[in-house]
Amino acid sequence: MIRPIPASLLLAALVMATTSCSAETENPDRAAANCAAVLGESGVKWIKGNVAKTQVQDLNWDGDGLGRAREQYNRQMESWDPDGQYWESEVCTVSRAPFPVSKRLMLEFGPSSLAFDAPMGGHGNGEVTPVNSDVFLHQRRDSSGVTHYGVYVRCKIKGTPERQETRTPLAGVLSDTLTKGTSDREHMSYLLHATRVMVRSVDCRNKPLVPTKAPAARG
Repeated sequence: MIRPIPASLLLAALVMATTSCSAETENPDRAAANCAAVLGESGVKWIKGNVAKTQVQDLNWDGDGLGRAREQYNRQMESWDPDGQYWESEVCTVSRAPFPVSKRLMLEFGPSSLAFDAPMGGHGNGEVTPVNSDVFLHQRRDSSGVTHYGVYVRCKIKGTPERQETRTPLAGVLSDTLTKGTSDREHMSYLLHATRVMVRSVDCRNKPLVPTKAPAARG
């Protein structure tokens, strides 16, 4: 579940994994609870409500969960390197059975190897939506036609050097080929909900303001 990020969570090619190695697949109730912890009960209902009714009972719930994601994040911040490479955690993954998996929703968080103020967007790198001075959203469609919804947050961790929150922001990405009929704004709003949970969990000392809803599309 924990994988290295060679550049950033979003600008690097994001490959939808076809297998899962978490032991939590043996306990689907616990795995579903892990997803609910970050997406909320409304997020779980959203997922179940946007797949075919006949497929709901066949969904595989998986993921590292919030606790392990926090442990992995804090471990990396303890040895923070402004030019280092970092790891992301799959906090929630929902896929449609049986294998091989053809449809999947995956939510990941980790320290970004791309600085908060690094240039992004344009030239095929997707669209950036500023939210406030501490948060921006990024949307990018890959060569397979899958849209990846990303968020970057200035998140100052206790004990780290100056400018850590800018050089290594907290980043998250939501990739979804599972649900049907969900708008870009809905995806980003669920991602922001999970981000608020993650910000509290890792105790961002600068108290970034993460909204509950994504901004309206720009005209």
